[in-house]
Amino acid sequence: MAHGYPDWAQSAGVNTVYQLRDLAELAARLGSIDTFDRRGDVFHLQDFEHGDGSIDNDTSGDDAACGLSLVTSRSGSFSYRLKTGTDSDCYAEVDVYSVLPSLSCIGAEISFAQLHDRGGFILALEIYTGEHIITPKIKYDYLTQKLYYWSDVLTWVEIGSVIRLPNSTKIFNTVKLVIDCANMKYKRAILGVNGYALADVDCRYTASIIAASIGLKFRHYGDTLTSKNSYADDVIFTQNEP
Repeated sequence: MAHGYPDWAQSAGVNTVYQLRDLAELAARLGSIDTFDRRGDVFHLQDFEHGDGSIDNDTSGDDAACGLSLVTSRSGSFSYRLKTGTDSDCYAEVDVYSVLPSLSCIGAEISFAQLHDRGGFILALEIYTGEHIITPKIKYDYLTQKLYYWSDVLTWVEIGSVIRLPNSTKIFNTVKLVIDCANMKYKRAILGVNGYALADVDCRYTASIIAASIGLKFRHYGDTLTSKNSYADDVIFTQNEP
């Protein structure tokens, strides 16, 4: 018996396909990198497949390094390697930027893989509205398995614990932060299968007349014992998040 409409029409059913009217699902099936959390309207994608000319990075510590890598990837052939140093305050960071199309609820997402249980990561945003710079961020610690957000009084506040992530360079975790730009407040955070409502939590912000734009800074930090590698991939910016 017929199962609905074919994907390419809405006029007749056939025996071998089911109805598909969700364009986000259709895009995912056609190879989009936006497959983890499909809420919001995408306005910028970065999958590291076209060089690193539009990407910034930052490192600290002896032997720290950043750059495109063929070791592993979430999509395509390349990811971005983050290798921490071996002394105090060691880290490696990748920075991705875009114009800001509207002051709606903005989402910023990145995926990463790692093979260690020391150190952690910080996902920080710099959102310029034309009048302010909003600087929300979240931090995850591999050892304690806890997640924190950065408060408007400059302290880390715990929002999740016992968050276990796959420890493999073949499995990419995804972290996403959603911010209400108009009201300069957090909205939610997602790490893997865990979601955290942060509605009405104030972000840190200061006055700024820099033109509207957004920057994502993903920092992988280690300990002082050995260099640590992680691999970042598939940065996605969205607007009009629900």
